[in-house]
Amino acid sequence: MNAQEMLFTRSAASRILGDVLPHHVSLEVWDKVAIAKVKGRKPRFVSKKDFYQDFVDARKERAHEVTLHQQTDTEWIAHSENSDRQG
Repeated sequence: MNAQEMLFTRSAASRILGDVLPHHVSLEVWDKVAIAKVKGRKPRFVSKKDFYQDFVDARKERAHEVTLHQQTDTEWIAHSENSDRQG
């Protein structure tokens, strides 16, 4: 999966457009915009900036708070309350 495939997705278009289910959206990505085609509606231009912002917002929403615990002068352990993994 390349960067463009990660950013410009039907799910992202669905979140940006609001009340649209992802499986009803098809996308065409152009130079500076994307065209979102929704079944039963006119095609709509969506700025790439909207997709970039959606990606940032989604990543922040899914991010976990990480707490660092110092073990020695040079060793730290990272711990997230939402995960049992440490390291």
